[in-house]
Amino acid sequence: MRPTFCKHCGAPIVWIKTEKGKSMPCNKTMVPFWENPDAKGKVVLMNGKIISCSFDGPRDQVTNFGYISHFASCSGARDFRNAKR
Repeated sequence: MRPTFCKHCGAPIVWIKTEKGKSMPCNKTMVPFWENPDAKGKVVLMNGKIISCSFDGPRDQVTNFGYISHFASCSGARDFRNAKR
């Protein structure tokens, strides 16, 4: 998986195909997560599955590693969403 760069902020991103077949830009670095269906956090797995999770917990109980959608951290995310309308 080769990183590309966000057209707005210049950050390196990777594209993950979601289970619904859409390509989602994600931050390049994978992060540890703790699966929690009630949490507000979301992580994207390499297979495209999106999971509700927390980003803190006991280090010895990490569920897995995944990507965070770049829309969550890019200052221009709103511009990209509004461009579709």
